[in-house]
Amino acid sequence: MITQLACGETISIKAASAKLLGVQFRNRIENFQDDRVNVIPLLHVSIALKFLGSHRDFVGTYGNTPPNYFDYVGAKLADLLLTKLSDKPIWIE
Repeated sequence: MITQLACGETISIKAASAKLLGVQFRNRIENFQDDRVNVIPLLHVSIALKFLGSHRDFVGTYGNTPPNYFDYVGAKLADLLLTKLSDKPIWIE
């Protein structure tokens, strides 16, 4: 939430649920722009409190069955980095 405020975004208390974070994650991956700061929400405390439920809520119907947060997010972030940032000077040679 602090990052969102620093980027000038308004935040909602509802944004803390795993389901809404999953929706925001998908939207922000889809609308990623490599010329600005992008805020991509990830789970942290909520995954520790309600582990399997948080996996299901965050991933929704977009991942494998049973849903696995780590597989889903890892694959999405890897795809994002390799497709949108492959020509940027962020890689170690």
